[in-house]
Amino acid sequence: MHRTDGNLKIVICPSRTSHIFGPQKKSGLSTSNTLLLTTLATGVCLCSPAAISAIHREVFVMPGKLTGDDVRAGKTSWFGQYGYGKYRDGMNNHVWRDRGDNGQTASGMPQTTPGIALPTRKHLKHWFEVELKGKKYTVQQTDVGPAKWTGRKIDINAPLADMAGWTPKNFPTDSVVKYRYLGPPGKMPQQDLPANVAGVTAPKLALLEKQKQSVDLAEKAVTAGMGKQHIDDMNLGLPPPVPKVKTLKDIPAKIVGKIPYGMHPVILKSMTEASKLLPDGWNVRFDNAKRNHSSVGSRSYHIKEDQYGALAVDIQLINNGKKLPMLQSPKHFAVYRDFMHYTKKLQYELFPDYRGRGRWGGYFTSGVSQDLMHYDLGPERGTQAGNWEKGLKSGYRHFGLPGDVGKGMGTLAGFSLPMPIPPEMRTASIDFVREGRMGGRRHSRR
Repeated sequence: MHRTDGNLKIVICPSRTSHIFGPQKKSGLSTSNTLLLTTLATGVCLCSPAAISAIHREVFVMPGKLTGDDVRAGKTSWFGQYGYGKYRDGMNNHVWRDRGDNGQTASGMPQTTPGIALPTRKHLKHWFEVELKGKKYTVQQTDVGPAKWTGRKIDINAPLADMAGWTPKNFPTDSVVKYRYLGPPGKMPQQDLPANVAGVTAPKLALLEKQKQSVDLAEKAVTAGMGKQHIDDMNLGLPPPVPKVKTLKDIPAKIVGKIPYGMHPVILKSMTEASKLLPDGWNVRFDNAKRNHSSVGSRSYHIKEDQYGALAVDIQLINNGKKLPMLQSPKHFAVYRDFMHYTKKLQYELFPDYRGRGRWGGYFTSGVSQDLMHYDLGPERGTQAGNWEKGLKSGYRHFGLPGDVGKGMGTLAGFSLPMPIPPEMRTASIDFVREGRMGGRRHSRR
């Protein structure tokens, strides 16, 4: 019995003990259309010597299991793109999408051809018999795969998996499938074919070819963007490339203006890296670091220093050229706080010797209260309105907006940055500070 679904001809051979192989699937085509396409496909195979290659679109199905010494077995998976909407092309029962598929086959055969993939190219287009769900399918090797690193031996393409009754969700990946080699394309086992080939005309064949080209173009459109190197790697059985993860090292710093005299390299490095996490169009400007007694008073960390520099700095955030208020501005409390969170986390990761040190003026209540611009390397304690771990205290909700209360970092070790820190950055230490290699720019006196 011959059945044609669209432009795919399936030859079903019933068992001797039954009149039919099983219930026939609805193809979504009328009886008249099915007969027409059957005649067309048969005519292509038998009438025109130039079209004999169309026989590769036939799939011979028989009941039973594979037996014998020449039967091989291996783990399997499915691959390929198939179907563009249920029943739309009159062939597929389900829509199959393989993100790793490049839209081409190593054999050059259409992706709509039911077939298998094996790790070697030696038997491309050769015929094999595959046992799927108690039935034997005679198909060709249409592609190369699976990759060696998967541990699998044979892949079933989407059209064959769909024909066998599976869906993309219930395909038994890594189950064992039996298969047997039959021979090259010219030695396909002979099957009984219809003798009547009448009714084949040039216009009908042209229409059939146009429909096939539409499907092929759609397949290429779905899988567009796959590079040649990726395709070559797949043919060689190499694992798919691991996409490069963007890290802080790949982003330019968003610092504008001069580096203030005496700025501590640990603060400079931490804030420079933190600036990379600001949205596009945002920048950080350093206002001052080392200051004198008359401008800040005797207790300020701006006049305190260690052997590397002043222990405090004031900053201003700039949004697309607009300077954001940096003192007693509840509206901008969260903006400055988030930047300081990034700074604190980076200091914690890059400079272990400075853990436990670092305060933000946004939590200050005495002196200049709600000093959003200030950051120093003093002990973490001593900020009355809040802290890194728990955020702004409810008694000081007027420092920010209602939703800002309690928005802290949690534990510094557990706080996550929006972008990973590359391993080579974690080598930063006080030794780098001593050698003057921090920050990328030398400090200059004003």
